[in-house]
Amino acid sequence: MLSSKYRFVESTIKKDTGCIRVEGVPKSYFSCIIQYMYSDLFYIGRQEVEFFLKLLIFADYYMLPRLVEICSSYLKGFITSKNALHILLIAHSHNAIQLEQFCINYIVSHESEILNSREFRSFKRRAQEGLLQAIEQSLLLEKQESYVQMCINNFK
Repeated sequence: MLSSKYRFVESTIKKDTGCIRVEGVPKSYFSCIIQYMYSDLFYIGRQEVEFFLKLLIFADYYMLPRLVEICSSYLKGFITSKNALHILLIAHSHNAIQLEQFCINYIVSHESEILNSREFRSFKRRAQEGLLQAIEQSLLLEKQESYVQMCINNFK
C-alpha cells in the first residue's frame, strides 16, 4: 500500500515532513492497525462495542481479514437482542462471515424477542428488499438446521 507501485494515495510522502498523511481514520484506530500489522496484536484501550465495530470496518477497508476476525471474536461477547440486527448488518457489509453467522444464530435463538421488537420493525422499513430477503432466508435455513440437529440429538 505504501509503495508507489500500487498508486494508493497513502504512498505519497510529504517532502517537507517526511510523513504519510492518512485521512479518515482516527489515530486511536490507526494505531491499533499499525500495531496489529507489525505484531499480530494490538492494545485495546476501550472494550466497547462501538470501538470494535469501527475497528472492524477500518480493518476491512485496509484488507486485514485476520483483524476482522479478531474484532468479530470480541464483538460476539457484546451481542444483545437490541443490537443483534445492527451488528449483523455491519458484519454482512464488511466481510465478517463468522460474526454474521453468529448474529443469525443469536437472532434465531431469541426469535420472538427480536422479531417482535421496535428495532426489527424499524430495520424492515429501512432495509433494502434484497438484503431483507437474504437475512430472512438465512434465518429460515438456520432454524431448519437447528431443528434437524435437535432431532438427531434426541435419537442418540
